[in-house]
Amino acid sequence: MTSPKITNEVQKLYTSPLIDLFVLDLTPIGVLDVFRFHSMNTNGNTSIWWQGEEYLPFPLEAEGFEKSGNGQLPRPTIRVANVVGLISTLVQQMDDLVGAKVIRKRTFSKFLDPANFGGTNPDADDEAMFEDEVWFVDRKSHESKNVVEFELAVPWDLEGVSVPMRPCGAVVCAWEYRGDGCGYTGPAVAKIDDTPTTDLAQDNCSKRLSGCRLRPWVDGELPFGAFPAVGIIR
Repeated sequence: MTSPKITNEVQKLYTSPLIDLFVLDLTPIGVLDVFRFHSMNTNGNTSIWWQGEEYLPFPLEAEGFEKSGNGQLPRPTIRVANVVGLISTLVQQMDDLVGAKVIRKRTFSKFLDPANFGGTNPDADDEAMFEDEVWFVDRKSHESKNVVEFELAVPWDLEGVSVPMRPCGAVVCAWEYRGDGCGYTGPAVAKIDDTPTTDLAQDNCSKRLSGCRLRPWVDGELPFGAFPAVGIIR
């Protein structure tokens, strides 16, 4: 959430410059790389240090982040200079970067790390920031020898993606018994029809709430992987 210092700064008649920083996280598309950068319009050809991380200058334009009151989700665009064809090479190798995560970070320059001010900044505060905005690359909307443009979307507005990311069943648990989500590692309890057994070979879960309740959970909290409230009609 936006910090109180940011709220106070916004209300001032004169504020320090607003700094936009971007994190490109390629982990969601299977590449263990994270890039941090800022528009050269923000701080010229100089790195910006924020929360102990270096953000490199890069020729780019970003717009369309504003939220409207008509309920329509924003779809920001980022235009990046295609320096010596670098971005074209990247999108060719990584399927247009579709699915890559983009995090927009914003703060005022007065709160930046002391490294930006020769090592001293009494106002430095790495918690004084607007709430991070998380976006994903939805598509490459334009490419030329000079610029590549990407359209961003929030996770639930991506083409072909539904929310939630797993089915909402009211009765049947979605977890694999003794697997991820379920996590049960105790002794044999019951067969798939909820009848008692002490044989691990026959131990199975009915995938019903009744079967979940039979297991001796250590903390008493059932990890039931269904949504009983889905079936409620008001």
